[in-house]
Amino acid sequence: MYGSGYGDQLAVVTVTYSPGDSLAAFLDSLDQATNRPHTVVLADNGSLDGAPERAVAERPGVRLLRIGENVGYGTAANRAIAGLGGEFGWVVVANPDVVWQPGSLDELLAAAERTPRAGALGPLIRDSDGAVYPSARLVPALRRGVGHAV
Repeated sequence: MYGSGYGDQLAVVTVTYSPGDSLAAFLDSLDQATNRPHTVVLADNGSLDGAPERAVAERPGVRLLRIGENVGYGTAANRAIAGLGGEFGWVVVANPDVVWQPGSLDELLAAAERTPRAGALGPLIRDSDGAVYPSARLVPALRRGVGHAV
């Protein structure tokens, strides 16, 4: 995510590979997560289920970037971001199976605006039962890695 001084335009990038019904849930919940106008870029790694095409046909503000093959999550996301140019001040990358909570993206962007020196931010993630998902961890170290592997 980057912004603060770049403008208020928001792009949400997600990488798809036959995402099925989860993509519709992602897009529906995204509309409730922010009041900001936003563009969604689907970096598609070769979906066969038609879900990305349906999303573009049915929803304004959704763009499809066909990667052409499964190049992996990071490469696809980076290609989508590189193709945005300078029109977006904020870029959020999220998995297509995310179900956004109402107002959650606006709160994340507000936190970013309060912390202009931050290079990246991440939300508190909860699983479907409401338990906190341990997505944030300490910086890797050999000692911790050995302990984790045992």
